Amino acid sequence: MISMFKFTLPFLFISCFSFSQVPTASFSALPTTACIGAATVFTNTSNGGTAPLSYLWNFGDTTFSTLTSPTHTFTSAGTFNVTLLTTSANGLTASASQQIIIQDVPNPTFVAPISSNCAPASININNTTPSVAGSSYLWNFGNGSTSILENPPAQTYNTNGSFTVSLTITTSAGCSGSTSIPNFITISNVAPSFSADFEGGCSPLTVEFLDQSVPPSPLNPITSWSWNFGNGQVFNGQNPPAQLYTTLGFYNVSLSVTTQSGCSGTTVLDSFITVGQINSMNFTVDSPINCIKTDVEFTPTVVVSPANPSSPITYFWDFNDGSSSTDTIQNPTYQFETDSGYFDVMLVVEYLGCTDTLVMNDMVYINAPIAFFDLDTNLICNPTPLVSAIWPAVAIVSDTSVHGLLSDTVQMIWQWGDGSPNTVLNDAELDDANLGSTTHSYTNYGTYEIQQVINNFTTGCSDTSKQFFYVSRITSDFSIPNDTICQGVEIQLSDSSSSWSSHSIDSWAYNMGNQEFVNNGPNPTYSYPAPGNFAITLVASNDVGCSASFTQFIRVLAPPFAVISTPAADEGGCSPHLVTFLNLTVQPPSYNPMNHFDWSFSDGSPGITTLPVPTTVPVTPQTSIQHTFNGEGVYVATLTAYNDFGCSSFSTKEIILTKPTAFFTLDNIVCNGEVLNTDNLSVGVSPVNYQWYIDNTIGDTLSTDFNPNEPYIEQNVAPGQTSAIHNLILIAEDINGCKDTVSISFTTSIPNANFTENLPNSVPCPPITGAYLDASTSYGTINTWLWDFGNGNQSGLQNPSNTYFFPGNYDLSLSITDQYGCQDDTLFNDYIIVGGPSGNPQYNYDVCTQTASFFITDQNNISSVVWNLGNGTTQTNLSFDYVYNVGTYSPSVILTDAAGCNVPYPINPQIIVTNTSGLSANFTASTNPVNINTPVTFTNQSSTSVSPITSWSWDFGNGTTSNLQNPPSTTFPLVNPYTISLTIGNALGCSSTYSLIINVNPDIVPILPNVFTPNEDGINDIFALDSDYFSSYVFTALNRWGNVVFEKDRDPSFPLFLWNGKTNGGENCSDGVYFYRLKGLLTGGTEFDKTGYITLVNQ
Repeated sequence: MISMFKFTLPFLFISCFSFSQVPTASFSALPTTACIGAATVFTNTSNGGTAPLSYLWNFGDTTFSTLTSPTHTFTSAGTFNVTLLTTSANGLTASASQQIIIQDVPNPTFVAPISSNCAPASININNTTPSVAGSSYLWNFGNGSTSILENPPAQTYNTNGSFTVSLTITTSAGCSGSTSIPNFITISNVAPSFSADFEGGCSPLTVEFLDQSVPPSPLNPITSWSWNFGNGQVFNGQNPPAQLYTTLGFYNVSLSVTTQSGCSGTTVLDSFITVGQINSMNFTVDSPINCIKTDVEFTPTVVVSPANPSSPITYFWDFNDGSSSTDTIQNPTYQFETDSGYFDVMLVVEYLGCTDTLVMNDMVYINAPIAFFDLDTNLICNPTPLVSAIWPAVAIVSDTSVHGLLSDTVQMIWQWGDGSPNTVLNDAELDDANLGSTTHSYTNYGTYEIQQVINNFTTGCSDTSKQFFYVSRITSDFSIPNDTICQGVEIQLSDSSSSWSSHSIDSWAYNMGNQEFVNNGPNPTYSYPAPGNFAITLVASNDVGCSASFTQFIRVLAPPFAVISTPAADEGGCSPHLVTFLNLTVQPPSYNPMNHFDWSFSDGSPGITTLPVPTTVPVTPQTSIQHTFNGEGVYVATLTAYNDFGCSSFSTKEIILTKPTAFFTLDNIVCNGEVLNTDNLSVGVSPVNYQWYIDNTIGDTLSTDFNPNEPYIEQNVAPGQTSAIHNLILIAEDINGCKDTVSISFTTSIPNANFTENLPNSVPCPPITGAYLDASTSYGTINTWLWDFGNGNQSGLQNPSNTYFFPGNYDLSLSITDQYGCQDDTLFNDYIIVGGPSGNPQYNYDVCTQTASFFITDQNNISSVVWNLGNGTTQTNLSFDYVYNVGTYSPSVILTDAAGCNVPYPINPQIIVTNTSGLSANFTASTNPVNINTPVTFTNQSSTSVSPITSWSWDFGNGTTSNLQNPPSTTFPLVNPYTISLTIGNALGCSSTYSLIINVNPDIVPILPNVFTPNEDGINDIFALDSDYFSSYVFTALNRWGNVVFEKDRDPSFPLFLWNGKTNGGENCSDGVYFYRLKGLLTGGTEFDKTGYITLVNQ
């Protein structure tokens, strides 16, 4: 094996071969920058060397090729190092490498923090696609605007609708990807909506309303609701109280809503609430006595209020016979079909949500007869002929009809549908135990309609019932091409079944005798999965349900069981490879004997035929053969075994031949102590094992990894030594034990960092300056120095100087790097000690008060201090506070120890004083004073002159708060003064507060009527409040003798209702004057107690 040494290889070859024998590896690639999925074409331009040349391409993505000029498609993004290894006929090799850059096809993504709002809306759309340098962008926002910016400005949408937003990104390599999101932006106004638990009913009607309004965006919620219920009542808020409707008629309901940003909308539902009344209802029938299955007409009479021709009356009829009609037909026509006798009829009427029900008992009487009969069977299949060629198929009918009363005169007629005379049964025959049951014989195949006709001459009514009776014939038959077949061979089943011409065959079911069934038509195919003797049965059925079966027998022979095998050692190896193949075919017992064996091989060599060895037992080893494979790859040997009947089976065996190629690259200069930078490009059939050695020390393995990951450290380095030369050897061994070896030489660079200087070990007081001289050595030229002096100063000079201005213990370090990137460093702890006073002077600045607080931490050896505040002012305290005027200041301090050593310290950063916070909180109220529970709107008028306002904190004094700049309206439930305060803040942490007192007017005292008429005419029927004044109350009504006739507490569901003119027991009170007392607590907290007289008039 010829060793390869990077950079020095040509010189080694010159001593052994002529220069023309060394191949030159080179190639070109197009394109060198491409997209995932695009093909890269590699053109091999290698030359020289002894022909023929062979090639091994490593594409850097774990795939390889041996083609001369391959085309390759990369399936992932990245930078791939493509290497071509060119090998001449005498084993000399050369390599060339080139980087191919594969870019991802962009997958644009973007988001909108707010994607829905009302017009005009300013929408920010943020690009969340990872940025790729050199890419271009094209946006389409669906609003007529486009952009080529990576991060576009906010977009304005002026009209309602849904807008599609798309983004196309194209990389520098031309890779383009697009994302288009339909309906990404939705611009719509706030959508006011509501529902009610009842939209109609009888008076008085109580309705609960539910807000279902939808804001344009969750980030722009609805903040105010204004209801008008059409009954004289309004409400401000999302969840209104129950509403009472007492007057007949139609009510329009409206809802107006406003969002936080000011979007508003109103919906009005005309005649949404209807209050109706059914004054009277009745209905008649055209004929109360009828025969079954005759038309009966019903006529209703309904009077409703208020009369409105555009509002339909809905009718629901129930005729009490198991059927019903829910049509809105005013005058239905109906047939009673299930029974005779009396029937109740019910009518339910609905008008404007108000319903009423009327039932007429025994309104309709239905006379007999009702025809009905049963057949003991409606199908006779394949009837057998009797004596004298009489062929009867007997239909037995059982009469189950209703004839009428025993005294009625009745006649029954049977019509048999075969052209024979009808059977007529008169009244006397129908009065016995069998009623009208009888039989009838049919003498031919066919489909017959049997009709039963009953005439009741007493009632004058008739009825008919019908059923079908079938007489049919069918025979089953099929054929097979052979009664003996091989297992697994497909056979054709051919149907020849027949049926009576009017009854066609529609089902074929083959039972294959092995618990498998075939039901896919009359002529299916089938192959048996196992040998044996089987009975095949066909069951054929026609469309009226008759079926017949037919059976045939078949013998299924088992094929021989071909088995090919090899010794384990022969299953793989290195080319050429001799393999012994064993014939272990099994001959099933009691079946046809073996006939011959065919052998074939996938390497293109001729096949072989062998004859069976005479057998005395079912399993006897057959003749073995040998075959030699050449080359590399996977080869297949196939054995096919045949018996005398021609049944066969085959078996295959894979043989794997391999040869690895060891190859790697290595930098010719390696830094001492670093990992060897190898790129293992070896190929072979996995798993491939690797062994790495240094300098032919085969017994001392450096690594068995794919690439050695251990750092290489030179041993026994002599003083002043800067380099060493070694060989790195790789042995690759594949799955079959085939090996290949390659080696490359390299030089180890051994850098040594060192220096000299002129500093003492310690000084009592700074400053102190030192000069440093570099004395480092390395194999390569040193081109980088990094000095760290421990005081925060660094230098990249070869021979620097440094000054220590402050006390402390300082470390010193030097790091060097040579031209090959090899490094070394040295570190000296506490290299120099500088005495004197030390500390960490600092300040805290409050921008709101313009105050700086000065102090010193980490104090050491300080006997006195002098502060210079940057404005001509000095201080000698260790800590203090100082208020600055507007300006820019650079304070400093001098620390002094007991020995008189003075050390000046700067203080960073500068103090910049601009102004006070400039905050001024302020607001106004829309109303002051205000009535109880009346909404008040507060308008923010706060201002700032320095930093923007970032927070608003409202306290309304009624238990509610808000953090909005402009809060929603609020109400005040009690007659109290309320203190409202607003505190604002900015990003600097400053704040300002403003307060305002809101006064609430006393409660409104309710005014009560003095007369009401509870006569249910829909006008002034109840004694009620005109508004909901109370949180609680007790109402009491007394007659002229002082007796309590009615008393109630406030009902939250009906807060306005006081008295309906009835006693607590539900009896109507007589006309007259009644004393009442209303005592309770008004919603503002005021106690209320009123007595008075109310006149009740029922007329």
